[in-house]
Amino acid sequence: RTLNCKTPLFQTLRTNKDRRDFITAGAACGVSAAFGAPIGGLLFIMEEVASFWDHNNSGQVFLATMSSFTTIAFLNSLVKDLPHTAYVLFEVNIRIPLNITAVIPAIFLGLICGLLSVVFTKVNLMVTKWRRRVIRPHPLRKFLEPILIAAVYVTAAYCLALL
Repeated sequence: RTLNCKTPLFQTLRTNKDRRDFITAGAACGVSAAFGAPIGGLLFIMEEVASFWDHNNSGQVFLATMSSFTTIAFLNSLVKDLPHTAYVLFEVNIRIPLNITAVIPAIFLGLICGLLSVVFTKVNLMVTKWRRRVIRPHPLRKFLEPILIAAVYVTAAYCLALL
């Protein structure tokens, strides 16, 4: 297909799934080379780029990111002006002074968020059981439930915007 030349070579790589996998692997290699983080490149494409990720490809993509990082490090070592360490394109050298008193509010915030998550989970389970018992058996209630929720949400948002 490239240059109107049809060869049986790499014929199995001409599906949309394979193209998508190669594009995500290329993005991972680019992130790995630019930031000097092969694992970061793999995690980035797993979270952000790949909409359908086959976990069997993780090892192959990680090998590709390691190869791209090693190749860039090798090529950068050939340049005389650069130090013989791994050259990272976007390096951050910021020192943030940390005081132990900054940890205390984080502990309290973690405790409060943990307790709120427990309360949210319990309330969610209670509402789910109530919906199964009261709303699911009646088709009219199933129809009116999202309308009522949307009306309450819009009313609350409108009233809060007026404050």
